[in-house]
Amino acid sequence: MDAEEIMGFLAIGALIVVPALAISIRISLKPIVEAVLRLHEGLNRSRAEPRPDGEQARLREQVELLEVKVQKLMESEAFYRELRSPETEQVRLTAESELRGRALR
Repeated sequence: MDAEEIMGFLAIGALIVVPALAISIRISLKPIVEAVLRLHEGLNRSRAEPRPDGEQARLREQVELLEVKVQKLMESEAFYRELRSPETEQVRLTAESELRGRALR
């Protein structure tokens, strides 16, 4: 084997074998790298979820505000129900008749 033959083999190796090996390695390692990246993203998401963020705090404030509004509505409904009760109606009728009696005098 002389120097020209060795240089030919090296040229063939550099032009054909090295790229073929690189492509093979890339194809074989790609699924492994993607799986590791997905695992890493999943761990980051699970660590990030328990922390209350701005949206959770805003939603909590809205829920508290809604609870206050519902409580006020329930109180006003109870007040109106009490106004319309038969006992209250009797008091109102008595007061109206007294006012009419005073107006006629």
